[in-house]
Amino acid sequence: MAVLKGKDGSISAGLNNLANITSFTINEEADTLETTAMGNAGYKTFVGSLKSWSGTVEAVFDDTDTAVQVGGAITLTVVVDDGSSNQVQYSGDCIVTSRSVEVGVADLVGVTFEVTGTGALTETIS
Repeated sequence: MAVLKGKDGSISAGLNNLANITSFTINEEADTLETTAMGNAGYKTFVGSLKSWSGTVEAVFDDTDTAVQVGGAITLTVVVDDGSSNQVQYSGDCIVTSRSVEVGVADLVGVTFEVTGTGALTETIS
């Protein structure tokens, strides 16, 4: 089993590699539909239904990064690897739902993007 390290990760939006990334999060969820019927010993039962995904990208602000615009559609690809040949890649089409710029007196200016997936999130392990 490879040990994956965040320091070896990368992110791209479409064909543009995003600079100064400090972290990212990918969340996958599935809705559930209740199937409870009489005689289930008092317990609810469920089946899985529609899936969705979203993500957050944090970076040091770079005024030359123009690939990510609020309301825009992008293909987001995030990669983590072990620094050699093992990697996990997540990729999918999404809409940029928010962008916030964080400014602190003693900090670098940061930016956070939130995305909502539209369609499948593909996971590739190599």
